[in-house]
Amino acid sequence: MPNSSSQPGNELVKLNLYLHHILVIGLVLSTAFLVFGGVINLASDAPPPIKLVPLNQLFAGVVRMDGTSFQTIGIILLIATPILRVFGSLIFFLYQKDWLYTLATLVVLCIVLVIILIGKG
Repeated sequence: MPNSSSQPGNELVKLNLYLHHILVIGLVLSTAFLVFGGVINLASDAPPPIKLVPLNQLFAGVVRMDGTSFQTIGIILLIATPILRVFGSLIFFLYQKDWLYTLATLVVLCIVLVIILIGKG
């Protein structure tokens, strides 16, 4: 009897399962940080955040239990989640040696990263 794990369709099912887990974990973590930061801000009667906390101040903000710092981490996780999904797809296509999809996924990933890096916030 052939091993079911060697079937090509089974690898696609595994990929979809892994990518689904990435999306769910990212959504749950980002929601938790956003809600936790909101609760801290509400409990401390802090004004609603106008800006996100700069990256170089995030750790200090978390240490002092600043709600806006937690909310900033939640937003970063929310943005990073689909990027990780695209990266996971890229690794899978490389593993499969599917060069057309590898190239297409790499182009998408590069475009997203370039936009993030050159974007003004």
